[in-house]
Amino acid sequence: MGGYGSGGHNRERVTVEACARVDVAMLRRAGLIRPIEPKGNRWNYNRNGAQTCSVAVFGFPDSPLSLHFVILTQDKERYEQDVRLSFTPCNYGKERPWLHCPLCARRVFRLFYYDNVWNNGKQVHYFACRHCLKLTYDQRRERGFDRYQTQTGKAKDKIKAYLLKHPDSDYPDWVFTEWNASPIKPKGMRWSTFNRIEDKFEWAYEKADGAFLAGIARFL
Repeated sequence: MGGYGSGGHNRERVTVEACARVDVAMLRRAGLIRPIEPKGNRWNYNRNGAQTCSVAVFGFPDSPLSLHFVILTQDKERYEQDVRLSFTPCNYGKERPWLHCPLCARRVFRLFYYDNVWNNGKQVHYFACRHCLKLTYDQRRERGFDRYQTQTGKAKDKIKAYLLKHPDSDYPDWVFTEWNASPIKPKGMRWSTFNRIEDKFEWAYEKADGAFLAGIARFL
C-alpha cells in the first residue's frame, strides 16, 4: 500500500475544487449567523468559464439553529433544503458556529454541492459534506512528479501572498514562471519566515527530481 500506482481511484472521483461550496466564514460575513432580522445572500458558481448554479442562503431570527438553502441550477430548476447549525463555546465568551451535514449530521466547517452527483441511478441535488459526496482534492489526483511540482508552487504562493500586501517590493517574475526556480527572499520579509518557505520548496523540489528520475528509470 502507498506505492507507485496506488490511489488511482481518486482520479474517478469529483474534486472539491469543482463543487459549489458554502462555509461558515462566508455565512458570517454575509450576516446570516444569528441575524437580527430575516436576511439572505446569493452566490453564483462557475466551472470552466460557464455558470453551473446559484445558491441562496436565508437566515431567520426565530430559527437561529437552522439555515434555508435554495439551489438554482443552470436549467432553472429549484431545490431547497434546511441545514442545521450548532455552536461551541470559545474563549472570552464567544462561540464558534458549525454546519451539520443533512445526510450524516456530521459537524463540518463547509458543505459542498455538485450538479452531477448520482445516488442509486437517480440524480440528486443537495448540499452535503465531503465524506457523503465521496469528494477528493485536485492534489490527491496528482501522483509522483506532478504532485511534488504542485507543492513547489504552493511554497512560492506564500511569497506571492506577501508581495500582494507589499506591492512596492521589487521581485523578479522568473521565480514564479519557472517551477524549479528557487525562491528569493523579498525585501522586508523575516528570515525565519523565508527559511520555512525555502525548506518546503527544497523538500518538494528534491522529491519531484527523484520522482522524475524514477519515471525515466522505469522506461529504460
